[in-house]
Amino acid sequence: MVIAVRLGGKRTSGGGAYTGRMAFNADLARRHAKRRDRDVASFFAGREAEIASFEDAVEEADSRQAVFRVFQGAPGCGKTSLAVHLRETRKQRLVHVVLDERHLESYEALAAQVEGAGRQVASGVRKAAEVTVRLATAYLRAAPVGDTFGGTIARRGLDEATLVLYRDEAQTIDEASRKTLLTLHTVGLGVPTVCVFTGLSHTARRIKRLPGLSRLANNAVVNMARMAEDECVDSTRQMLRALGVSATLDEEAAMARRLVPISRRWPQHLYCAQQALCEELNRVHGVLKAVDIGTVRARADASRHEYYRGRLADTVLGEWPELTQTVVTQVAMHRPATMRGVGELCIEQIEALELNKHPLFDIAPDEFANTLVEKGALSFTSDDRIDASIPTMTTWLQRTYPAKVRDVRA
Repeated sequence: MVIAVRLGGKRTSGGGAYTGRMAFNADLARRHAKRRDRDVASFFAGREAEIASFEDAVEEADSRQAVFRVFQGAPGCGKTSLAVHLRETRKQRLVHVVLDERHLESYEALAAQVEGAGRQVASGVRKAAEVTVRLATAYLRAAPVGDTFGGTIARRGLDEATLVLYRDEAQTIDEASRKTLLTLHTVGLGVPTVCVFTGLSHTARRIKRLPGLSRLANNAVVNMARMAEDECVDSTRQMLRALGVSATLDEEAAMARRLVPISRRWPQHLYCAQQALCEELNRVHGVLKAVDIGTVRARADASRHEYYRGRLADTVLGEWPELTQTVVTQVAMHRPATMRGVGELCIEQIEALELNKHPLFDIAPDEFANTLVEKGALSFTSDDRIDASIPTMTTWLQRTYPAKVRDVRA
């Protein structure tokens, strides 16, 4: 039996118990509704398989070579928020180091970033972290290990932490990072090291194209997709409890379930739906049963469509949206196995729309195809084919830019 107390009210029990143990936090609801940074999932739920993959990598790590993990997927599937969650919740004997493109371009740049991260570790792991940082930076700077400890501590028996290097937007990795990545991949830094890369669905392909990095371990790549229904429900119920809404347990559970189809179980869309719910909760002063779910759905859809427009903005995809729509639709129908296949679909649709006769159209088909992948409109699937990244984005493109698709392969 569940027993809860509603402040200012009477005690009830069972499924009808009120969940609110505090006054409705309208300020928190306003902040969450207006927040536009998706790097942090305020109400993280699920992703057990991805977390287990990270923990396996930490367990596997030794001083011989870095263990790679590539978490990749379509835009908005929760890659970056997963990395943030790992940094915030997995701190035992770990030194977390956040990198950008500069830090992989030279050993010195990486050493400096590792040193900076070492100064930020929790007090409980400071001693082991200091050993790890000093050994790793000594290796990067080609300094004798004994000198880093004043020549008084032998390497054997040192208490070490594990170094965890994070690189977000890793689909942009290029030749400038090759030397450092190759060192991590082949000989490591002399300390247990895990390299976590997050990026779009072609991230592993981008890394593997660098000479010497083509042979990632079989378990190195983790493809991320939609959340499970119960994970979406869990996340929303966390939010409702944090806000202190006035609701019974049944009402709370029902509302969390109603957000599942609105979100399509996509982390980015769930975020939009939760923001819309926060706006509506402020209107009704936190009384959950007074929420207009139609208003929540309309606001969530509007935010989702704004997100889609942002994926196209300032690119050739936005300049020629009808072509974007028809090619994405065709890819969703045929799921080509190669980028050459996507390029051929681009050629067919350029001709079908007669853009080859347009005086301002001067985009090469392969350039357009690559941009569709680089901006996340298309993604590589787990069976190594190419598909539309987000089904609802395809539907939105068809409704917003209703150029007729000519299926020349039918």
